[in-house]
Amino acid sequence: MWLFLALLFANISLIAQSYTFTNCGKIGNTGPSQAQCNTEYTGTSLAGLVTTTNGIQEWTVPTTGLYKIESYGAQGSTATGASGGLGAYMSGEFNLTQGQVIRILVGQNAPTTPGRENLSSSGGGGSFVSIAPHNTNASILVIAGGGGGTGAEQPATAHGSILTAGQTGSAGTGGVNGNAGVSGTASAGSGGGFFTSATGTEGGIAYINGGNGGIINTTYSLNGGGFGGGGSVTSGSFSRYGGGGGYSGGSGSNSSSGATIGLWGGGGGSYNTGLNQNNLPGVNAGHGQVVITVWTPCVSPPTAGTAVASNVNACPGDPVT
Repeated sequence: MWLFLALLFANISLIAQSYTFTNCGKIGNTGPSQAQCNTEYTGTSLAGLVTTTNGIQEWTVPTTGLYKIESYGAQGSTATGASGGLGAYMSGEFNLTQGQVIRILVGQNAPTTPGRENLSSSGGGGSFVSIAPHNTNASILVIAGGGGGTGAEQPATAHGSILTAGQTGSAGTGGVNGNAGVSGTASAGSGGGFFTSATGTEGGIAYINGGNGGIINTTYSLNGGGFGGGGSVTSGSFSRYGGGGGYSGGSGSNSSSGATIGLWGGGGGSYNTGLNQNNLPGVNAGHGQVVITVWTPCVSPPTAGTAVASNVNACPGDPVT
């Protein structure tokens, strides 16, 4: 069909249609509501096309084709006025089929108040994109790890990683093989992974179990861990730092002296099954997002003043008969 049109019209181009999924204005350890996303997407290419359940967004592929998916993990928080660990960026190209349901969890930052008591801070959430059944490695399209909570520094291991393993912060151990991180203290939560949740109420929840961040504590973790498996902080006399969520969770960390120098939670790990990948560690500040772009052919008339047939996908701005 397109070969025939190429011979007939000669002027064939590709046009891009992008869909940008956000946190819909929500912060903290749980995801947005349907009403919040309805408001967020009004007037955009996603208006009326997103169903939200327990904070996870679902979108149906509109046409069969090659899609680029870009995923940004959320930044971790800080209570010192410095900067939390940055989220990873992961992109790839995927052949998707019309009618496929894509499940999207947009990682959230969980800000704390600078200078608050004990200077504790939470990990950011990872951003996840999957297809059915949504609970196996084969169902993952792309995951970008979130950043860890930090003190007065922002070391490389606080950032979301492009590797599958979670980062190890100043204590504990980053998770591997889609599992949660292991915390260096019982009150600083590690990041949740794709398959398993971190221990304790402060630990981030696994993607397959809903992906919530660690629990809110009004003294130590004002907004909990970031949605997308970020770890929070629940108690302790000194500084605590949550790990970032991701394919594998980052470790939670602590200070026994109240110091903020040399202490941080580890960033979350990432996962990418796409073609033509572009993966960058520690680049995204603030909340995460997911951008999906498809390229479709369009036809322009061979000469000025003529029109394209109405049964052909005309390029923007060209007349149609």
